[in-house]
Amino acid sequence: MEDERLIEEVYKYKFIYDKSDAKHSNKDYIGKAWADIAKELNCNGKIRLRFNWFEKTYRHMLAEIPKAHSTNLFARLTTL
Repeated sequence: MEDERLIEEVYKYKFIYDKSDAKHSNKDYIGKAWADIAKELNCNGKIRLRFNWFEKTYRHMLAEIPKAHSTNLFARLTTL
């Protein structure tokens, strides 16, 4: 399974990753979406685990990025 294909397929189902989507908490929608993704990629149910790993890694990477104060950001942009 290609990681890029997995991300592309999940992207089609916004409610899987967007917590503000009304369908995000509906387990029926989520389950069907994962089944459709697994079918499209010809793989088993472990596909969810792979995406969860991506999501966890992404969130961890975001947390590692220092938060810039708006004044510092403005100062850096004007010196470029």
